[in-house]
Amino acid sequence: MFRVVMVACVASMWVSSVAVADEGKKPAAVAQKKGKTAKNDGDRAREAVLGYYNALIKGDFARAGSFVHPKFVGPMRQQFSRDLQKATGAQKAATLKKLQVASEAELAALTDAKFFTRFVASSYGAGLQQLANPELEAKVKGLVERCRNDRAFCTVEIELTSKGPKGPEARSLTVTASKHDGVWLVGEPAPR
Repeated sequence: MFRVVMVACVASMWVSSVAVADEGKKPAAVAQKKGKTAKNDGDRAREAVLGYYNALIKGDFARAGSFVHPKFVGPMRQQFSRDLQKATGAQKAATLKKLQVASEAELAALTDAKFFTRFVASSYGAGLQQLANPELEAKVKGLVERCRNDRAFCTVEIELTSKGPKGPEARSLTVTASKHDGVWLVGEPAPR
């Protein structure tokens, strides 16, 4: 039933976050505050991408959710809403229970970050949860940032390493990051 959402989840699987603590503020905003000393927007974009992945690796899905761009979460939410409207009573109840809400209205009232957090923490986010498996010893490092001329959108190449069945495995990925309300967030599709 939720095929499209699961595809979006798997596609998103390769985004993460840096542990930054500051009471009363969203982790992404704190990382940006810390990033004010960064040399350029590419550095801040890299900080956001690494912050997202490191949070997933640590199993801190709420922190990871604070780094996710609303334009990335929006299509997932819309697909869930469409699928819930078509679902039978039992399917609908099971989905709402997995997302820890009592009704479609409660689900709609969640912020994008809270929706993402509950999505990842549920069975729908099993692929992303794998990054937090301590046996995998997942690690992420930033390689290269490339920003548009207006410096509002960047791609960040990362290397994600983990233990595989035959030993260490490395995967290079390109993750998008862009400014949203003055804060760098990950996962927005490239502007046209």
